Amino acid sequence: MKNLPLNSTPHCPPRSGLSRREGRFGRSGFWWAKLRLRDFKPRDVATLAKIDSLCFPAALAYNKDQLLEYLRHRSATTFIAEYDWQIIGFALVIHQKREKHIHLVTLDVLPQYQGLGIGKWLLGAVLQLAASVKVARVQLEVAVTNREALGLYRKFRFRIARKMKRYYADNTDGFFMVLDFVAQSAHLECASNKN
Repeated sequence: MKNLPLNSTPHCPPRSGLSRREGRFGRSGFWWAKLRLRDFKPRDVATLAKIDSLCFPAALAYNKDQLLEYLRHRSATTFIAEYDWQIIGFALVIHQKREKHIHLVTLDVLPQYQGLGIGKWLLGAVLQLAASVKVARVQLEVAVTNREALGLYRKFRFRIARKMKRYYADNTDGFFMVLDFVAQSAHLECASNKN
């Protein structure tokens, strides 16, 4: 997959480019045309490790070797979000075929691009993959202190399956969250049939 199809684009332009008003109303500059979703390339490793270190505290971030181990996994899929040919975020998943689920390892968006819909866009790509490979669920872990991520996952109907005490290296608790994909697919199908 060179450029993956986009069902939606983030709702407003990056803070470093056009203003939010221009992006929502005028579309001047076609900021959204500079966005693309692509597959991982080996040359991306250092950039992805740097982004992860900018997005999470040291105790939660993956180091380059840990990230590389996940990226090399035979069932890994990594979606790279680019704006104007620069990587601004990524989502890394592992498809657990025997267990019929997808594990979202990490979803990162550079701090200056957060709150603009890039995370929703990446999570949407993950859910499209889940639908295409017909998994039963998507699962992830998230720090209980990461309110932005929790809000995003709840918007997509993830539920907290359990709390994990002192899950992270700094003893921060985590939530194990799941999206029962069969139920979610049925909900989406019913919603689309109503229109």
